[in-house]
Amino acid sequence: PVQRMTFNNVPVQIQNAESLIAKGLILVPNQNVTTRVPLEGAANDLFSTSIDSINVILDINQRTLKAGEQDVQVTYVQTPSTIILNGSNPTVQLQVDEYLRKPVDIKKDLLDFEAAPGFYIPEPQLERNFVTVSGPKTDVDKVATVKPIAEKRNISATTREVVKLEALDSSDQIVSNVTLSESYVEVTYVPQPVKEVPVEAIWEGVNPVINLTTIHAN
Repeated sequence: PVQRMTFNNVPVQIQNAESLIAKGLILVPNQNVTTRVPLEGAANDLFSTSIDSINVILDINQRTLKAGEQDVQVTYVQTPSTIILNGSNPTVQLQVDEYLRKPVDIKKDLLDFEAAPGFYIPEPQLERNFVTVSGPKTDVDKVATVKPIAEKRNISATTREVVKLEALDSSDQIVSNVTLSESYVEVTYVPQPVKEVPVEAIWEGVNPVINLTTIHAN
């Protein structure tokens, strides 16, 4: 006799998700997209069927989506040849966000570097001053700055290095799920020698209460 059985938590393959970007949308990352698939067939066939043998596909190009949470019908269900789908294609719950791009400054003052003894380093030079951050609007809106990850010590000659960039929020925490137009930036350090010169302090007037003994340059 024909029996019916519903398979829960069947993974759904999503195709052409990148096509949403042209429409100003993007799937919220790290979604666990599964669905319930009702099947019918002979009892032996149903009980011998595993979730791995059920292929469920959602082709984004064949669906009209909008920003927000929504139920979307899958476009294709493949089952073992001895059983069939009971009813119409199942649905999945998708979270869609607006796709946003914005320029964000690279904060060179967050660079971690130190000159060698006898040298000082003016402001380091970056090959670019900003990058474009893109991704789900919810995450892109969190990005407050882009930090170059560098730790350079004992610099005594002109030095160039390529360092990684990270997107940070206002609390200096890394923002995930966003893409930088450039993942790295070249930093140039140009150290200058320190020259010691004598300092002659000049002061006027006499204060019997104050006894000046030493002067320190700062």
